Amino acid sequence: MDNLYCQGHEKTFQECRFDGWGVHDCAGSEAAGVVCQSVKNSSKLESLVAKKPTIIKSKFKEKEIEVRLLGGRYPNEGRVEVKVDGKWGLVCGDGWSLLEATVICQQLEKGYGQAAVQVGSAHH
Repeated sequence: MDNLYCQGHEKTFQECRFDGWGVHDCAGSEAAGVVCQSVKNSSKLESLVAKKPTIIKSKFKEKEIEVRLLGGRYPNEGRVEVKVDGKWGLVCGDGWSLLEATVICQQLEKGYGQAAVQVGSAHH
């Protein structure tokens, strides 16, 4: 999965825009990663999100999707992987920001995105 773009207000990453399943030009060394932090100060989170949501059609609707963090030192961090059609794959870190990280962290009930990083991976 490549070029995932969120505005920060989405409840799940499935509501974000992306290029399409299997459409990517990234290597495993460009995997998107996050560090999540529980929400203690909601004003910090509010400063990240777009004030007026824009509705964007998504290609996620027809598929059963799972998301996980893998390879981090702590349960609240790691590279982002999605499971589509029974297979786990990477999310490419191109354009990866705190907005996408925050949506992933919220979806996993791990608070907000403290950091958005590119991490290496053993998968390609």
